[in-house]
Amino acid sequence: MLALEPAALAAASVEQLTALRFSGSKARCLKALGEALAAGVLDFDQLTLLPDDQVVQRLCELPGIGPWTAFQYLGRVLGRPILVADDLGVRKAVQWAYSLPLRPSSQEVRALTCHFGKAAFAAQGDFAFTQAQVDAYGAKELQVLEEVLRRTEVRTIAAVAERIRGKIGWTRGPIESDYAFLDA
Repeated sequence: MLALEPAALAAASVEQLTALRFSGSKARCLKALGEALAAGVLDFDQLTLLPDDQVVQRLCELPGIGPWTAFQYLGRVLGRPILVADDLGVRKAVQWAYSLPLRPSSQEVRALTCHFGKAAFAAQGDFAFTQAQVDAYGAKELQVLEEVLRRTEVRTIAAVAERIRGKIGWTRGPIESDYAFLDA
């Protein structure tokens, strides 16, 4: 059994890693990551000090790590307020929420959602609604919700969020904003 230590990953063969049920591409990525960490070319502590674009650039220099993985790292590991705009599900959700005729590019998603601020990653991942909760609302109610979100009237948004939480049995989180909840 290999430990997830950089030196052990660097020394492992791709065959050893694939024997652990990693795909060939993931095995090559893990090996490259281990090599970069062991050689000091990549330092996770140093990444915490860099701006987002430099973190993405440094991670994407490694084989098998692309923008999606790098942005997930920014949000999940570093806790940066970032929306993973390269995620197909996020792009489809933004297309639907803003009634766009075509699926937006990653850059368009970032521009359309820049007002999310620190709630960006929370809006993307913290709202794991069950199918029953989603089914509690029909198409007409979802259309009304879209219109409410577009207006950005604070009192209206708060009232609608409270009503929906009650209807679907959702308990408000300690730092959950009404807008992020509704936008999820």
